[in-house]
Amino acid sequence: MKKLLIFVVLAVLAVGFFAFKSNPQSKGAGSVFILAVLEPNVLVKQESQSEFVEVQKSLQVKAGDEIQTSSTGRASLLYPNGDITNIDHDSHLKIKTLEESGNKSVLTLFVGSVLAKVRNAVGTSDYYQIETQNSVASVRGTIFVVKFKEKKSSVFVLENKVLVSAMNPKTGEILEDHGVVDVGSGEKTEVKSDHLPSADYPLEVKLLTKEDISEEFIKKNLDQEDLRKEKIREIFEKVEEPLPSVRPTLRFKDFVLEKPEQTEEIRTTQIPEPTKESVEPPASPTAKPNPITLSTSTPTPTPRPTLIPTPTPNPSSTSNTITPTPTPTPTPMTSQSGTPTPEPIQTSFLSITPKTADVSQEKQEIVINGRKLTGTKQVLIGDLEVKFFVLDESTIFATIPAGFKEGVYDVEITTSKGESLRLENVLTIR
Repeated sequence: MKKLLIFVVLAVLAVGFFAFKSNPQSKGAGSVFILAVLEPNVLVKQESQSEFVEVQKSLQVKAGDEIQTSSTGRASLLYPNGDITNIDHDSHLKIKTLEESGNKSVLTLFVGSVLAKVRNAVGTSDYYQIETQNSVASVRGTIFVVKFKEKKSSVFVLENKVLVSAMNPKTGEILEDHGVVDVGSGEKTEVKSDHLPSADYPLEVKLLTKEDISEEFIKKNLDQEDLRKEKIREIFEKVEEPLPSVRPTLRFKDFVLEKPEQTEEIRTTQIPEPTKESVEPPASPTAKPNPITLSTSTPTPTPRPTLIPTPTPNPSSTSNTITPTPTPTPTPMTSQSGTPTPEPIQTSFLSITPKTADVSQEKQEIVINGRKLTGTKQVLIGDLEVKFFVLDESTIFATIPAGFKEGVYDVEITTSKGESLRLENVLTIR
């Protein structure tokens, strides 16, 4: 009997398992992909629709949907796993594959530019690809740009590597013999439909130039998380291009709400509430003028008694009235001067991380934490001036060169006003 019961339980579990495996909806169930509008005029044609519809703020999208931006529109495709695909002006793409949390993604770029930030893929079956008419860019964790305009695909790599494969636009075949290259950080490649790679002209890899890096689209889509990476900062330094201004990091969780319908109701209920409050205050002052008019009608005969007290206070209380009147005036003056205290916004040097560095084999970065650090002129480790990068008002990245002598060192910064701030014996180098 027990054996029969065990057999029945195992059979039920097996049926349930295979039913789950065979249900395509269960795979990646609950996954949400968000298209966030960064600049207006972003259109979406969902797979079930025949026309493009403008997106106001954000929209959930899926495989089969098409995204189009105008000359002013710009958007970001946000993945649950943290990946981001930024879409430039005048771009048109289709989501060909979008599964699980974004670990499997294929985008077809018809025209325009995209900048992709792909986290390191962990599974052997994970992939992220961007296809154009004549190329396929495949990655497993990187930051790169793909552009397709006038039958030319351009791939710029800012971090790690991208495998670029040239493709025959007529047959769809990959040109494996002479059209597949690895493009590394700070490099680029181009595929032209009119001049496909061949034995005489194989696909080439070149260094990124100042003109490539200075594109507004690239600068707009590098945020503070990207600029923390030394490899990306080195690319800008090599071509002598100033780093872009620091922008906040766009996060998937900021756009995903558990109950979006309730948020719409909250917005609609909040709108009439302030209008009611704005109507109520004028009702209270309208009641006040009534007693004022009544009082003004009654005290018309009272100016006569005012003539009697006026001579009395003049000689005796003039000195008394003069002294109290100046005393209240200085008190608000002192309170006003006390409010804008400059103390909390003064430049300060608080700490560094990490406090121990091993630079025997290669250079290493430390993070300097403080307040009002923008405009810092110099960073010293001991007596040696080192390279540094000011990320924002509270963060500086300083680079300790390889082979730095072992010991315990002071770290000192020179502020924008020329003031020296130092933390003593704070950094140990091994």
